[in-house]
Amino acid sequence: MANLSKKRLARRGRLQVALTIAFAVLTVVATAVPMWIERVSGFSPDGGNGELELLLAVPFGLGSVVLGVLAWRTRRRSTSEGRSGVAAGGWVR
Repeated sequence: MANLSKKRLARRGRLQVALTIAFAVLTVVATAVPMWIERVSGFSPDGGNGELELLLAVPFGLGSVVLGVLAWRTRRRSTSEGRSGVAAGGWVR
């Protein structure tokens, strides 16, 4: 049972790290290339001035930070549970 839990935590941590990296890349692309939606799709939702892409950088950046914190917590939880009978946060198992 504990082995299955560790595998789940490891899988969850890898997914969170991958999504953190993806959101970080999207944040950089949205700020560095403000016309990427028009270039990729040919659709111009903001009239071609790049405002939508700059607005998208905010939730992408927030998502990257939140997922990074979750990945850190998952990593911390997976390493601390294996050391003693006390789980992360001080709760006794």
